[in-house]
Amino acid sequence: MLSCYCVGHCKLVILIILDIRIETACVHMCLQEHLALCDILGINFYNTDMVAVNGCVEKVKEAIKYIRENYAHKFTLDELARFIHIDKYTLCHNFKKATGQTVVQYINNYRCQKAGSFIKKGDSITQASLKCGFENASFFTKTFKKYMSVLPSKYL
Repeated sequence: MLSCYCVGHCKLVILIILDIRIETACVHMCLQEHLALCDILGINFYNTDMVAVNGCVEKVKEAIKYIRENYAHKFTLDELARFIHIDKYTLCHNFKKATGQTVVQYINNYRCQKAGSFIKKGDSITQASLKCGFENASFFTKTFKKYMSVLPSKYL
């Protein structure tokens, strides 16, 4: 079931998956993009398979919070897992199950979205990439193109 609600200038799309596992990339991107908005708005959003077993939903939320607060700095999956007191393999499994994306995909996507907002505000591509934790310009360009479907030089 897909429900859309108008919230100011954006639409909040809440996907509720009941007893059906939908594996399309479109749904996974939608889940990832709106998980953050649901969290900010305080909407209790989780995959029905992930019903708070051993606090796994809370750990995923902690991981997302850590990523958002530290996206500008280089950090490893091991550091993230240690920070939220969970085994990195368990974190990866729970994160993928809850969001439809791997931790690395989420980090790169979030960093690219932030870089895009910096570019739109007038920062150079180099400044935006460095502000978002990318140390290599070539990797940034390739990653930005992958997640934003356009080269950073064309993103305006």
